[in-house]
Amino acid sequence: MFFPLFTDLSELEKQQLLQVGVDRHYAKGETLCRYGEDAKFFYLIIDGVIQLFRTTPDGHELTIDLLVAGDTLGESEMCQAQTCYQVSAVAVSATQVMRFSMPELKQFAKRSSLLALNLLAALSKRTQAISIEAEHKSTMSASQQAICFLQRLCILQDLDPRGFKLPFSKTLIASRLGMELETFSRALIKMRDHGVVIKGSHVAFEDIGAMDHYVCDNCSIAASCPEHQLLKTRLNSI
Repeated sequence: MFFPLFTDLSELEKQQLLQVGVDRHYAKGETLCRYGEDAKFFYLIIDGVIQLFRTTPDGHELTIDLLVAGDTLGESEMCQAQTCYQVSAVAVSATQVMRFSMPELKQFAKRSSLLALNLLAALSKRTQAISIEAEHKSTMSASQQAICFLQRLCILQDLDPRGFKLPFSKTLIASRLGMELETFSRALIKMRDHGVVIKGSHVAFEDIGAMDHYVCDNCSIAASCPEHQLLKTRLNSI
């Protein structure tokens, strides 16, 4: 498994970094951190899925992101010197992480310019993703946004594009996309006309050309999107 946090680090630096971290396991539904708490720890996801969310004053839960293996939690608080977490985080499934003390990791980053750059790269990636999602919300329909999400999910979770089972519930996906469940359900039906077939929790990409025309031709970064390119390569090689 490739972890972007370790990009270009020497073997010695990797070992030193691992010695600073603590291996932790979280059961499904267990909380890693809460919005507003002191940001004491930085997390590297080894396995599983973590939901990042905030809760509105009326109790409505807003999903900010879903983190998978290789992702990190805490780079914003670390790089922007936040004193408290900006989101709450809960394990969607049984999850394994490497947990680092925030002060210790900051000291390590001061000694390792490569680690500092990797942390900034993670923050930049998160910022870019927010920008692209804002574009999609203003230019794409619910079904187009949903297909884009499923394509990225397929690649990031290393799933078979010819057919895979959703790794988490449709309710959670709808929340992640900022949609009501009814809106998401209608979007799933419309996908059938554009190369994506969903039966229950099973998804199959059956026509990459139709998906490209419907979704990716309407995205400003399609030509440079790594997930899009990998998906095309996989499907065209089958």
